Parts: sequence; C-alpha cells; structure tokens
Amino acid sequence: MLTPAEVAALQASGANATGRAQLKDGDEVPDRTEMVAAKVAAASDASAALRANATFEQGKGAYHAKRYGEAEQLLVEAADVWTRALGAEHEKTLRAAHALALVLDGVGNPFNVGAIVRTAAAERVDHLYLGSATAPDHDKVNKTALGTARYLTWTEFDSGVSAVEAAQADGYQVIAIELTSDALPLHEIPMGTDVALVIGHEDRGCTPATLAACDGVAFIPQLGKVGSLNVAHAASIAIYEARRRSWSR
Repeated sequence: MLTPAEVAALQASGANATGRAQLKDGDEVPDRTEMVAAKVAAASDASAALRANATFEQGKGAYHAKRYGEAEQLLVEAADVWTRALGAEHEKTLRAAHALALVLDGVGNPFNVGAIVRTAAAERVDHLYLGSATAPDHDKVNKTALGTARYLTWTEFDSGVSAVEAAQADGYQVIAIELTSDALPLHEIPMGTDVALVIGHEDRGCTPATLAACDGVAFIPQLGKVGSLNVAHAASIAIYEARRRSWSR
C-alpha cells in the first residue's frame, strides 16, 4: 500500500494511473489519488507503477509547453512502464485474449488512422489489413498515433475485398461495422474465436463489394439524435466489444 507521504505526493501531482494521455490545453486534472493508490497497490511492481505515473506527468507538462516530440516520447514510455507494472495478472489476461485483427476499407484521413492505430495497439490487435487505406507509417498518422504504430503489423492491398479475403485466409471471421438492412447490433452478433473487424471509409463506409465478402455485418446502436460516429470512435467501440467477448468466455 502507499504511505501517507506517497498519497500526498500523488494528490499534489494529480497523477493519472492509466499511463495514457487524452490531453488538450487548459484541461483541469481531477484528483485521482484514491484510484492511483488502489491501482498501485494491485500492481505487481509498485515502484514501476509510481514511475509510470511520474513519467506521465512529465509528458503532460511537455505537451502543455508545446514540446510535442518530448511529450510523445514520455507518454509512450509511461504506457510501456505501466503495462509492465501490471505484471502477471495482466499478462494472463492478454494470453487469454483471442486473435483480433482490423480491416481498413478505404479509411483515408491520417489522423483517423492514427487514432485507430493507437486504440489497436492499446488492445493488442494482432494485424491490420489495409484495403486502399492510409498506412500507419504515413507522415501525418503519428500526430494521433503517438508512436504506437511500432507495436503493430500490417499488410497493404489494392481493395477492401482483397483485404477481407486475406483475413479470411488467415482464419479470421470477418465482421463489418456498418449500418445495413441486415446488420445485427454489435453486442448481439455472434463472434468466433478469431475475429477481424472491417472499418469503412469516413464518408462512404464499406463498399458494397467489401460487405458482400464479409461473414457478417454489425452496427453500433445509438440512442441520441446523431446518426453517425467518427470512424476512429466507432473502431474503438468495436475493438473493445470484441476484446470483452474474448475475456468473458
């Protein structure tokens, strides 16, 4: 457990136990002392967990000072240290996870691709199949990926159909995330052991040919008056649902 002095130090710094940054200028840092204390106490290496939090704070300071290169390096380092600090239980969860891949069907905006890459790396997506999509090594992708493309592998294809067929050949059940007349709610569609999720173009979505090649189609239920989501947000929701399914089996 943390000593009173450590808790006070964490409270003073406003430390974030996740080791991940979602920052913008002017953000207020909430008091996360109790959450940090609980996570550090549960970690197999408390000193590493504290170091991750300290590194995160340094990265946040660099970001607000507009030292973006330094911030990127520190934030990625904090994420790496925190993952190691979680220790054996975290590794057990990761080993239990089934294979998960993404098919990007014409996703073109590099900032969207970067956000998808960052989520994919965080949830240990095994491979990206790129069908006429912007690649993670594009110059502008790193603005939102923050160096996380280095944790991923990808293969490029000339069409979404070719990418889907390659994923199927590798043993994946391929499910498109798209709103169609025969789509099932994401939380209800059957998912096999190894799943590849298809994410379509920002405006046009998945092509008809790509949808026809998939094993199934799912949509993300929305309760509000907005009928669509940013493609990176939709990808994040779908990735987490696929991972949640594998953890709960």
